[in-house]
Amino acid sequence: MTKDVRVLKRELLHEGDGRLERVRYGFERRDGTAVEIEEDYLHYGHSVGVLPIDRNRGTVLVIRQVRVPVLFEGDGSWILETCAGMIEADDVDRTAAVRREALEELGYRISNPEEIGRVFLTPGCVSERIGLFLADYTPDDRETGGGGVDAEGEDVEVIEMPFADLARLAKEGRIQDASLLMLTQAVMLRYPELWT
Repeated sequence: MTKDVRVLKRELLHEGDGRLERVRYGFERRDGTAVEIEEDYLHYGHSVGVLPIDRNRGTVLVIRQVRVPVLFEGDGSWILETCAGMIEADDVDRTAAVRREALEELGYRISNPEEIGRVFLTPGCVSERIGLFLADYTPDDRETGGGGVDAEGEDVEVIEMPFADLARLAKEGRIQDASLLMLTQAVMLRYPELWT
């Protein structure tokens, strides 16, 4: 067991949509030697993501949109992903945030949102934790066309697909969005009748 970590210095490198900091910290390693490490990390806030499921029809709602990191590091620039967004100051809790995001991006009012976990997607350099939710939807729950918030420049494509197709993409290693992969695996464990 390691001893407590001591923060020796914090330096703000940049502040914009997120805050980039350089942190120098020290701790005693398991072998008893003392070390000091300097690392940069990005604080961008915390988020939620949801995979709505229509269990009667065996379908799910996902989105596809342009992402800059995917443009430079992925397979193209458009990525299939979970409906997700940042928790905003006026959200009373993560459930309120996930309902708002589902309406903005998907155009659906979801029901029975169940948080299956809160995870760090990139704990080595990003402070963001995402609350991952499964929820129910039906065709009658559609309120708008979705697509995101125009003022934020979003162009979100809403895709309804059979869950069996999404499970196949996961089994083939073709899902690049970590939250979508985790939520797909959660559905595979909880509702095997949807994909077997």
